[in-house]
Amino acid sequence: MTSGSLASKTIHELQALYAGKQASPEELLEDLLARIARLNPAVHAYIEPPDPERLRQQLKQQMAAAPNGRLRGIPITVKDNICSTGQEVGCGSRILKGFRSPYDATVIERLRAAGAVIVPRANMDEFAFGSSTENSAFGGTRNPRAT
Repeated sequence: MTSGSLASKTIHELQALYAGKQASPEELLEDLLARIARLNPAVHAYIEPPDPERLRQQLKQQMAAAPNGRLRGIPITVKDNICSTGQEVGCGSRILKGFRSPYDATVIERLRAAGAVIVPRANMDEFAFGSSTENSAFGGTRNPRAT
């Protein structure tokens, strides 16, 4: 693995590391999961921590399904208002607690077709009424660089 956090690299940097066999999608996912576990209690970027086993399984599926995808093995976090089949989606509100999406939003379909790994439930203003998360039912987010 290369020096520094893989989770802080750009997509282009990650693709170059993958191509040069200096890093793997599995290493990136583990680095990202460790970063989320370490920072999310203070930052509140995710409404709930992502399920590591579900993401590991999704990574395996994506690596097989999109061998030439432009985003192959790249984790992409999506806000809590983007529907992904079987995932809870609550739009930053407690009103929708327990609602699981019966379908994938178009953006999710396209990201998966490109080989991306979907990391769900980023915090957001309730029903997208705002831009700072000050109106989220789950509390405001903080800048991870300021923690």
